[in-house]
Amino acid sequence: TYPPVAIAALDTLAITRATLRTLTPTVTAPPGVSAAVRFVVADSSVAQIVTQSDEAITLRGNVPGQTTLTTTSIANPTVQRTTIVRVALPATTVTLSPAAASVALGSNLTIRPTVQTEPGQSTRVTWGTTAPTIATVSAEGVVTPQRIGQATITATSEANPAVTATAVITVT
Repeated sequence: TYPPVAIAALDTLAITRATLRTLTPTVTAPPGVSAAVRFVVADSSVAQIVTQSDEAITLRGNVPGQTTLTTTSIANPTVQRTTIVRVALPATTVTLSPAAASVALGSNLTIRPTVQTEPGQSTRVTWGTTAPTIATVSAEGVVTPQRIGQATITATSEANPAVTATAVITVT
């Protein structure tokens, strides 16, 4: 027979991609009985164990999605607690300056992104243009006119690719 052991852990845990979260479940065991636990993540592509001990675990959110974390008593393996782990993209906003501008053929314009996101997340953006025959954009946000017309330049958050900002560029 196994000793009476109880595990108290979170029912759900929300973390963001690329962040770390440490959990320490409360284990109640009689005197002389180990309170050590083992942790198993069902889908390590969603969240992975970075470090673990007999008492705590540190998880990293890898990709948006949901998985389960099972905490099992070592002294009594019939006692388990399951935590639903939800990994989300970080809250992010991107703004561009200028948001609209005119630029003459033969000159360049630098667009500056401002990215607000959660601590530890990337503030970088990737750039794109709707009309590369009118204006191209470099990895640094430098717009180079190609011919007269209008192009929309898009900056996409690296931390959360669902978040973008645009600048309308008129080439004169």
